[in-house]
Amino acid sequence: IIKGEFFGTELGLRAPLYGDALLPLFPPQEREQLQRDRSRLLRLSQLSRSLVGVAPESVQIAVFKAPVKLVQTRFTGSVHFNNTFFLDRLEAMGATFVNNDDLSEARFSQSALFYSSIFADSAEFRGSIFFEKSGFNRVLFQQGVNFQKSRFKTTGNFNQVNVSGTGNFSRTLWENNADFSGSQWQDRALFSRAKFTESLFLTETTFEKLASFREARFSKPVNLRGARIRDRLA
Repeated sequence: IIKGEFFGTELGLRAPLYGDALLPLFPPQEREQLQRDRSRLLRLSQLSRSLVGVAPESVQIAVFKAPVKLVQTRFTGSVHFNNTFFLDRLEAMGATFVNNDDLSEARFSQSALFYSSIFADSAEFRGSIFFEKSGFNRVLFQQGVNFQKSRFKTTGNFNQVNVSGTGNFSRTLWENNADFSGSQWQDRALFSRAKFTESLFLTETTFEKLASFREARFSKPVNLRGARIRDRLA
């Protein structure tokens, strides 16, 4: 049990986003992504400083070289891993997050496994990138989850996930299969402007409220076998 607010970012190696001290640690693909992150933040800053709030040169990232193991850990306070590069695997199977969880703009070089975890409050994965396996099978999101603008470079595993609040997957990019088979959506499921380059599995899925796929792009057929849509599909 970890009581109180947990700043996981303080446990990693800290470095300025624009510094080169940690650059040799990054594999080629992640190094290229770091350069893109720098360019994106610089463009935003030039467009309007108010969009970023702080000068780009003052932004720091946290880097974990070794595996991060949080298996069956219970966090009673907020958890912060935003703007973090995980260069090795993250294992959080069976973990419980009692308060809000922030993994926005995180980068997962290796597998990120959250099997059977419970997020009792809001969960933020906005703008995160999963370079390898992502495992959210049987996860319970009790207050919704935000994956807006996240990218999955290999198969995204969300089968049997249960989302009680709004599930926001708008503008996500799936470069391999997206597996939501057997998932349960108690509130809105938002996939607006998402892009699926491989198959989307929604077999035996239940949507209790709106399931929105407005302007989503599909390269392969969508499997809706046995799905139940209680409200409407838009």
